[in-house]
Amino acid sequence: MKTKNGTHVHLRKADLKNDIFGSRGFYCIAVDQYSNSYVFLTSPANLLKIIQTKPESLHPESLNKLNELHLKEDDNYVLVMLKM
Repeated sequence: MKTKNGTHVHLRKADLKNDIFGSRGFYCIAVDQYSNSYVFLTSPANLLKIIQTKPESLHPESLNKLNELHLKEDDNYVLVMLKM
């Protein structure tokens, strides 16, 4: 995931306790064969909603990384890479 300030975060499937990507608002737009990842697009507002309402769906390390990004609802759309 890349934010306005250029920060990248790469989440791994192993770091997810539950599959948040079954949630609405996540659209699989590509597969990256080099990193063996799926690429999802979502709005920051949707990602923040999941962080606030279902924090248990993320591994604590992933949750900490996402919180460090200081996302705002009006930020640019977010690309999330889910490594398989």
